[in-house]
Amino acid sequence: MEREDYQKAFSWLEPSQEAVEAVLHPQTEKTTRGRPRLGTVLIAAVLAVVLLTGTAFAANRFHWFNLGSGETYTYPVNTDPEDFGKDENLPPDPQGLLRFDDVHAEHYIGFTLPASYEAEKDALNCWLLQGGLYRRYYRNPDPGDPTSPLLTVEILNTELSKLLTRYPTETVKEELLNGFETVWVRINGSPDGRTQYCLFQKNEDLGCVAAITSTLSFADAEQAARDMVYADSGIPIPTEKELIRYGFRPVKPSEGWTVDYHDSQADHWQVANATLADPDQDLTEAWVSAYLYCEEETRHSHIGIGMTENLDTFENSAPVEHGELLKTGTLCGHEARWVLGANGKMIIQVYFPEYRLQLEANAGYHDLDPATGRVLHDHPADEAQVQEAERLLESIEIIPIPIAEEAPVDFMPFAVG
Repeated sequence: MEREDYQKAFSWLEPSQEAVEAVLHPQTEKTTRGRPRLGTVLIAAVLAVVLLTGTAFAANRFHWFNLGSGETYTYPVNTDPEDFGKDENLPPDPQGLLRFDDVHAEHYIGFTLPASYEAEKDALNCWLLQGGLYRRYYRNPDPGDPTSPLLTVEILNTELSKLLTRYPTETVKEELLNGFETVWVRINGSPDGRTQYCLFQKNEDLGCVAAITSTLSFADAEQAARDMVYADSGIPIPTEKELIRYGFRPVKPSEGWTVDYHDSQADHWQVANATLADPDQDLTEAWVSAYLYCEEETRHSHIGIGMTENLDTFENSAPVEHGELLKTGTLCGHEARWVLGANGKMIIQVYFPEYRLQLEANAGYHDLDPATGRVLHDHPADEAQVQEAERLLESIEIIPIPIAEEAPVDFMPFAVG
């Protein structure tokens, strides 16, 4: 049996200290010829795992909660050869993965707190449901003081079954608190340097998990957990739909045009770290944007192509809203419109109702100083650029990316705004 098999087989065991001592220091003066007890055999197997791996692993008492490693989740590396737009100010790498199973609430679950909590609450960052129920409570008695004692009490959304932490994370204990199964978790760090004392509490009857987090102490979080009263708001949670993301096949420009850089779904955290329905699907072939250019002596022509998902109609960005609608029509069999944007560029939008997404191309050119190469004048696209933009849009093939399980999101209990 491999080391991993030992760990999987015996990870549920929680031997007492006396039992461990009995195995480590057996009583040799009394021996019997009977068969060894099953508990002794299993405990010995657990100790064998420790010897094989060099690590004592902790078993979860409550099996709806798991703290694992976040090392398998990484920031995607930009797939563009020039690595255009790489963010050099990334947050710390994931340290822990909090996973919650069997969260099955059909309605939004809220809670109430005693009147004493009202005085220190930050109303702008609370979330209220009907009937005066909190979905999220946020305490910050002095927003101008960076050491102000923060507290959040929040019912986790049902889709937030996996949360990442960016700092060393440890499970402290698992016990009943106020009659509910509760896990104490300490996160040893935060953006402002403070320790985060977290309680995750399962309400089995209502099918939800609450996260109670304090920057003061576990005792502070425990008091809030004792004071809160759960309640069913009666507001239905929207039925989960099949999750699909999209991209488009790499574009092939006409002669004279060059793809300067591009962005694909392989560069996007929420897709690259999701569990795909097809694990072999190549995300680098699912572009979401591209920038093309054409150099002609002192003239630099450019076309940008982008995609926007989850739209029920055309997107009215500021350049479009304040621009001039030139015409409407169809491209690649779909509704399209041509706008002279407020930014001086020609904007062509195509809407795909079957995918709820929009493709957009914006085109223009500028004159360059032959001596310095600096931009002298910007111009809207001419007819040749418009035709190339239209040709590119018509050639694009949309690629569906079915998601079997969403990527985890950062656990940021004190994020505001």
